[in-house]
Amino acid sequence: MKKYIPLLFIYILGIGTGFIFFSEGTAPYSGEPERLRTGVSHTVSTTHTKYENTTLGLSLEYPSELSVHEYPEEGGGYTIVFQQPGEEKGFQIFATPYSDESISLSRIREDVPSGVVREPTEIVVGKNNARALIFWSVAPVIGESREVWFVHHGYLYEITTYAELDSWLADILKTLSVES
Repeated sequence: MKKYIPLLFIYILGIGTGFIFFSEGTAPYSGEPERLRTGVSHTVSTTHTKYENTTLGLSLEYPSELSVHEYPEEGGGYTIVFQQPGEEKGFQIFATPYSDESISLSRIREDVPSGVVREPTEIVVGKNNARALIFWSVAPVIGESREVWFVHHGYLYEITTYAELDSWLADILKTLSVES
């Protein structure tokens, strides 16, 4: 019986590793995420945590049940994923250096992978009242999506979530701050 205990341990460890690998396999990124490589999070309340990225000058408060992963992108950009583990509840921010001072609807249509841009509307987001375009789209992996795109101090920000989380994301974006 004692000789089977190490084998049982290895078997259980293998199943656990496989579960973690496959449960995170739905992420649209290759490579291993770096948990808060450049960002900093600290608890604001029992229900919300503040995320800060000093490189981007970006901060926001998000529900504490979400985990945060950053993916460095070529050219100095970032993809920041806020996701409730094991659930289809979350959003992502893609930020990339951008030389224009604004984003046009025609440029968005060129850049959206699906080519779907429905009901585009100009809004303001966050504490800085950044002018943004909000629209419905179809995103890879998640399907129907809500997107918010804006340019601020040399970066293009593309924020994406599941379509049904539109009002949930709106509450989070009220806390958004992008500094110069």
